[in-house]
Amino acid sequence: MKKVFMVIMGIALAISCSKKDQWIPNDLGSGTPGGGSSGGGGGGGTGGGGTNGLVVARVQNAFGINFSGNWCPPCGANGIPALYNLNTTHGAKFHGMKIGLNDPFSIGEGSSMAGTYNVSGIPAYVAGANFLQSASAWTSAVNGIVATTPANVKAGVALRRTKVGDSIYVDTKVEFFQAAPAGNYSLAVYLVENNITGVSQQGQSDPNFIHKMVFRGIANPIPTKPMVGNWGAELEASGTAIPQGRTYETKFAYVAPQNLTPAVNLNNCQAIAVIFETDASGKPTRVLNSGRN
Repeated sequence: MKKVFMVIMGIALAISCSKKDQWIPNDLGSGTPGGGSSGGGGGGGTGGGGTNGLVVARVQNAFGINFSGNWCPPCGANGIPALYNLNTTHGAKFHGMKIGLNDPFSIGEGSSMAGTYNVSGIPAYVAGANFLQSASAWTSAVNGIVATTPANVKAGVALRRTKVGDSIYVDTKVEFFQAAPAGNYSLAVYLVENNITGVSQQGQSDPNFIHKMVFRGIANPIPTKPMVGNWGAELEASGTAIPQGRTYETKFAYVAPQNLTPAVNLNNCQAIAVIFETDASGKPTRVLNSGRN
């Protein structure tokens, strides 16, 4: 097995080049703007209403990242299939996104997030806040998160996405079902795009490969709040404990980055909201929950 090395935004990516059979993804939908989301998933209790009308379900969802590149054969043969298979397996309870590095989907925030995890080879993965380097370990970790029982769900988030002109607005509501100890808690809203064509993928034999769940940027809170890097807006000041039953309602806005090829199609975008706990350096140590709409 030979190795291919490439420097990406100051990050050396060591790539294991093993090509497998073509894998054809299922259709994940267009991401057409719709109604509110409780964060997906099955049963469990729900939180109360609020001024934005969202209801938070006590259901554990799994947030996942796949660091990838369209030039990378093992990303097409192993990484992307793992991403799509998790979406097929868990449906609305899996909130995954593919972050492109040094490819047509590259944006600064994605490269910065890779730097946070000291990514040195792709494909690479994050399940919750945990960095993993194999598709099998990632799949196992996501399966474990989704298996959390409702009684052990500490917090949840609901969101509603609305497209207005060249912008997307996202209303969110976070509810803590259990008290959280003093720490640094934040809420991030990421935009992902489905059904992108016109970009080939190494490791896939189909020249018309369709890209799904592609990271397209971070939404900003309205009004402005202190941010924890790429990991969202602070829910409370650093070092604050959060009592059981506390809720937070925040609106976010997203404007697509300019000069991307292909350009962002807002009609094919979805929003993912993630509740993080971070350490003093701003690196995620835990994901409490996530939602998608």
